[in-house]
Amino acid sequence: MNSNSTRKNTSVALTIIFFTFLLIVSGNTATLLVDINSSNQNVFGQLNQSALTSNKLIDIYKIPLQKAAVGDIEIAYKTFGNGTNTILLISGGSNTMNFWDPHLLNQLAKNNTVIVFDSRGIGNTTAGDKPFSIKQFANDTVGLLDTLGVTNKVDIMGFSLGSLVAQEIAYMHQDKVNRLILYGSMCGGKDVIPPSTALQNFTNALQNPDRTNSTSDNETYGVLDDVLFPPKWMMENPDYLTKIPRQGVSINASDATKTLGAFMSWTQTESCDKLSAIKVPTLVIVGTEDSVTSPGNSLNLAEGIPGAWLIQIKGGGHGVMFQYPEVFTNAVTSFLDYSPTP
Repeated sequence: MNSNSTRKNTSVALTIIFFTFLLIVSGNTATLLVDINSSNQNVFGQLNQSALTSNKLIDIYKIPLQKAAVGDIEIAYKTFGNGTNTILLISGGSNTMNFWDPHLLNQLAKNNTVIVFDSRGIGNTTAGDKPFSIKQFANDTVGLLDTLGVTNKVDIMGFSLGSLVAQEIAYMHQDKVNRLILYGSMCGGKDVIPPSTALQNFTNALQNPDRTNSTSDNETYGVLDDVLFPPKWMMENPDYLTKIPRQGVSINASDATKTLGAFMSWTQTESCDKLSAIKVPTLVIVGTEDSVTSPGNSLNLAEGIPGAWLIQIKGGGHGVMFQYPEVFTNAVTSFLDYSPTP
C-alpha cells in the first residue's frame, strides 16, 4: 500500500457512527466496518434479512446443470432467479459453481437472474488447449455471456481468484459490466500483501499428483478450513466444516498447477496503478481476519477505484460469507440497492 496515499487519506478521514456500524468516509472511498457482535446487524437501517427469507428456498444442487461451447472449452453453468437484472458470480480458484453461501444465492435470486458456472479446468468445465491466465479466464467468462445471448450489462461478483477475473473483465470488457463486487480480492504488483502459509498448504495439496477430482470433501476441506476461517472462530464453531458447500472444490493436479501459475503471473505483473480505469460502481468486501487476501489489499483496491465502497466485516476470514451469511448478504444487497447504475 502506498504510504503517501495512506497518510493523505488518514488526514482527511471523517468518522461517523451509523447505527451499529463504523462508516469512514475518506476521499472518494466509503469504508464500512461491520460489527457482527451487535444485536442490530442492518446495513443502512434495512430490515434484517431473516425477516425477508422466503419459505421456498433455492437448492443449488437441484438446479439442472447446462453446458455451453465457448471457444476451445465447454463451460458448465446454471441459471436461476427472477428479474431483468443479471448478476454473474465468479468462483475462486479450484472452486466450483456450488461454492457460494446458500443464503446469499437465495437473496440475490429474489430480484435478479443469477448465473453461476465452473471456470476453465474446474468441475464440469473442460480445460481446453489455451494457456491458463487471468485474462483468458476473463475472455472465457465474457464468451459465456455472449453464448447465452446476454446483451445487457451485468453485475459481476468475483470471489478470491474470481475477483481478479472480474477486474480483468472490467478492464477489457467494460461495456459488459453494470456494477462490480470484489470479495476477498487484491490488485497486483509491488503493493500486494502476500497471503499466509495456509494458502500455500492448500495449493500444495491440490497439486499432489495422487489427488483426483474424486477426493472427498473431508480430505480437501481438512486443508481448506485454514484458508477460509480464523483459528479462534473455528474453535468457537466446531461444526465449521458444515458451513462449506458440498462438492465445492473439483480440480485435478495438473489444472491446479496451471491455475496457480495464472494467479502468480497476474499478481506479479499487474499493477494497482490501473485501478482508476475501472469506472463502474464497485463494492470491495473483506473480513478483518482474512489471512489470504489481507484487508490491506482491499484498501488498496478501494483507494484506487473511483467512488468504491469498502466494507470490512469484523472477525471474518476469507470465507466470511460462510461465517456470517446474513451480514455478508445484507452488505451485498445494500450495495446493489443503493449504488447507481451507469
